[in-house]
Amino acid sequence: MGKKHLKRLNSPRTWHILRKVGTFITRSYPGRNTQDFSVPLGLFFKDMVKLAHTTKEVKKMLHSEEVLVDGKRVRDVKNPVEFMDIITLPSTKAAYRICLDNHGRLVSKPVDEKEQNLKLCRIIGKTKIKGGKTQLNLNDARNVLVDKEEYKVGDSLLIEVPSQKIQQHFALKVGVPVILIGGKHVGQTVTIESVEGDNVKYRGEKESSLTLKKYAFVVGKEKPAIAL
Repeated sequence: MGKKHLKRLNSPRTWHILRKVGTFITRSYPGRNTQDFSVPLGLFFKDMVKLAHTTKEVKKMLHSEEVLVDGKRVRDVKNPVEFMDIITLPSTKAAYRICLDNHGRLVSKPVDEKEQNLKLCRIIGKTKIKGGKTQLNLNDARNVLVDKEEYKVGDSLLIEVPSQKIQQHFALKVGVPVILIGGKHVGQTVTIESVEGDNVKYRGEKESSLTLKKYAFVVGKEKPAIAL
C-alpha cells in the first residue's frame, strides 16, 4: 500500500511550488503517468492558478460548480491532472493546459476558447483487433480505433475531447517541432534534424544534440499546433 501523505520537501521536482511554506501537500491518486508528470487537482487550484487558498475551498469549488478535465467532470481534490490535460471552468469560461516550462516543471497555460476542446496525445503503442482495425494506444491511457495504417508509434495526434475524434496527425520526422519530455533539455521546444533508430537529433536555440526518441513529443508540422 502506498503512503497517504507527502511532504512538500519530498514532492517531485516537476511540481512548481513553494516547498517551505508548510510540511505536507496533497498526494494524488495513481494516474495514467508517473507522479512526476502529474499534479493533484487540489495543488493545481491552490499553487498553480491560485483560485483557492485551502483544500476545503477546492472541495467546495468542485462540488458547487463544474470543473472539467478533458471535457469530463471531476469532483476529487486528489484527481491527477497530467501533461497536456485541459482543465475547464464553464462558469467563467476559463481553461488551462498543463505544460512544461524550460526547467522541466509542470505549469498551467491559459487556453483560448478555440483550443479548449483540443488536446495533443502521443502514440505509444498499436494493436491489431478483429475487423481489420487498428487500436492506437495513447500516452494518456486513451485507445483510439482507426482504419488507416499511416499512424506510427512516436507520432502525435491532435484530438477533440471528450469525443476523441482525430483532428490532425503529426508524424515524427525531420523538420517537425517537438517538446522534450525527458533528458537534459526537458521542457524545451526544438526541431528534429534526423531520426536514427531509437534516437533523434534535434536543433535547439544554440546547438544540435541527441536524445532518445521516446523523449520527443511532436507538437505540430512546421510550428506548434496549439499554444504551449
